[in-house]
Amino acid sequence: MSTRLQEKTMLFSFFYLKVLKGTNSEGLYIGKKVKSMVKLVLSLKNVEGNYIHPFDSLRSFVEAWKQFNYGKEVNVVEHESPILHLFGLSFNVTNLVTTISACVIVFLVAFICTRNMQLKPTGKQNFIEWVVDFVRNIISSSMSKEQGDKFGLLGFTLIMFVFVSNMMGLPLVLNLNGQQLWKSPTADPIVTLSLAFMIIVLSNYFGVREQGFKEYFMNSFVRPVPFLLPIKLFEEFTNTLTLALRLYGNIYAGEILLGLIATLAQSFGVFTWIVGIPLEMVWQGFSIFIGSIQAFVFTTLTMVYISHKVEHEAQ
Repeated sequence: MSTRLQEKTMLFSFFYLKVLKGTNSEGLYIGKKVKSMVKLVLSLKNVEGNYIHPFDSLRSFVEAWKQFNYGKEVNVVEHESPILHLFGLSFNVTNLVTTISACVIVFLVAFICTRNMQLKPTGKQNFIEWVVDFVRNIISSSMSKEQGDKFGLLGFTLIMFVFVSNMMGLPLVLNLNGQQLWKSPTADPIVTLSLAFMIIVLSNYFGVREQGFKEYFMNSFVRPVPFLLPIKLFEEFTNTLTLALRLYGNIYAGEILLGLIATLAQSFGVFTWIVGIPLEMVWQGFSIFIGSIQAFVFTTLTMVYISHKVEHEAQ
């Protein structure tokens, strides 16, 4: 047994005895059990003194639960993405493959749906025009038509890319020799932080382009009262974090829960299949809904941030 696995087995042995067995003897209610469990999950550390990720803790706890209740062997596998070292830089191969795949899919959808355009749209042309109209409605709720027409292509590309990225880990998660080779790129915080950073940089760039640097800085950070300057600068940082972590948290949590359901469905034979397979299907459908909503929210907030930077042009 590896050091990492021994560490987790010991940790969740304590976890099980402390939270579940202990609360039974003390006669506590289920609500207090759950509260104790959450507190422990959020406070667990490994032997190096670093906090263990809550989702990682919960996944390991499911395995420990099987160990102590049913005598099953604990089999917690750490799946890490392969890393490519090039010119002194490290690249996550899984992120590269899935992100490029998402770009290719978006390009192919746009290319195929815009061939042989007709005055009276049918089939695939109907779909692409619906997406364009949907994006236009998002933009029109944030800025004037004159300004919004400049960002239609950005909005279309963004909502398509985020939606496709959110869906990629739902039908397939590929793990080989302890390495994760396929997942949703938006289930990685590096990808979502990069997207969010790009949006914030673009919104500031569009503001400077529309107003000039001096007017943009005054309108966005100094007016109406100069003492708000530190808060507005800090807001740029918080906007990046919230835009990224909202997307990452929803997609990552969805994939973790799908994995947990699949693990439980395979735990005890046919009986758990009967429960696990329908539950997996339901959660797949719910994950599609969540992924769609998050693509919409990400695009909407992008247009809101951009409108805040360019809206002073008309003043």
